[in-house]
Amino acid sequence: MRIYAIGSGRKIGQNFAGADPQAKEERHRFEPFNILLLVCSFLGLHLLREDADGSYVVCRWRLVPMAALGLMSLVCLTCVLVYQALVAPPLWFVVILLPLCLGYCFCIITFVLTYRNTRALAEYLHSVSELQVKLHRPSALQLINSILFPVMLVVVTYNLVPKCQTFLPSVFVTSCVPAFMDLYMMHFVKMLQAAYVSLGRDIGARVSLTIREVQAMADRWLTLTEIVASHNKIFNVILHWRLWLLVVQAMAHLFVLWALRQYYGACLPLLLITLLPLAELFVRFLYLCSNAEALTRADEEVVEAAQEATLRVATGSRVHLALSAFSCHMAAQPAAIHVWGMDSLSSSTFVSLSGVVLTYLVVVLQFSLKVNYDFTSYREGELDKFNECFAEDQAGNGGFGFILRKLFAI
Repeated sequence: MRIYAIGSGRKIGQNFAGADPQAKEERHRFEPFNILLLVCSFLGLHLLREDADGSYVVCRWRLVPMAALGLMSLVCLTCVLVYQALVAPPLWFVVILLPLCLGYCFCIITFVLTYRNTRALAEYLHSVSELQVKLHRPSALQLINSILFPVMLVVVTYNLVPKCQTFLPSVFVTSCVPAFMDLYMMHFVKMLQAAYVSLGRDIGARVSLTIREVQAMADRWLTLTEIVASHNKIFNVILHWRLWLLVVQAMAHLFVLWALRQYYGACLPLLLITLLPLAELFVRFLYLCSNAEALTRADEEVVEAAQEATLRVATGSRVHLALSAFSCHMAAQPAAIHVWGMDSLSSSTFVSLSGVVLTYLVVVLQFSLKVNYDFTSYREGELDKFNECFAEDQAGNGGFGFILRKLFAI
């Protein structure tokens, strides 16, 4: 990869490994993430393999699960929409089916964008593989949870609607694909964060700097900036749809939780199919925002290290002027994970979108005094046994909605 010096139009002809005096010649080959990449390959999220010469090419057999799961999501989405149009299920079941339909849409969009960005991803992987950073394997707990929760969701769905066994594999896929896509995107973010931390540590460890060392560190930072820009170009649209999937699914589950009046007996599967996804959505949302926030903080630490290094050199010297220009240039271009059509992903994103969900809940509670929602079904069928779960007692008490109405004094 060719990069350029700050304030100069000449090519310096160094890659990231050459810019770092302590870098090893051996390239990083993603060994700590082999299990994660293998699972993503079976889910159609990772289509590339590395050749012997270090280049990344599309593996044809990995297109098979992408096509199969994408077709399954499209067929299941069509079937669910036709079912809602012909059968007219009760309102609570329509709301429960909404997260499932959104999951189908997200899988289709993710597969299309993944295939579309294959060439850009190959170049991105080649750049990331040259980062000389020490990485840890993804924790077994993250991988297990990404599989365990979809399994639990399938079990609860089967207890809720035993006759819909045909859709159980699709329920697993619509929960598993977003979870592993989160891990897939964030494991690259962790690599970039580790590279920024390494750069900041190298700057802070040097008591004195030469002009060549300042130029080498500027080259490393420029390379990281280009890699972050490539990451945003590839994943920003997927991340946009992922955030809105989290928000709308949380709204749907909160709506059902508010409508429930009984939590025991036959109503227990309804409670579990609402609470379990809510907990998982909260953890996933926090995971995305915290990792993006960590990358931004690592970049800020690099800026602080460069500013502190400026104080250790003679004022007015070439090194001082170079460090001043370097630190100003970094402060003007902070590293961040961008979301298409939104601000950069950070802890403030978690707070703002959580506020959107809570505002929606308060509006629903206020609107419920004017409109009497009919959550029950007038047709005889398998879902009629859940009608009592949405029926208030004679005093009008019971349920999560009653508790919240008392809490907000609505």
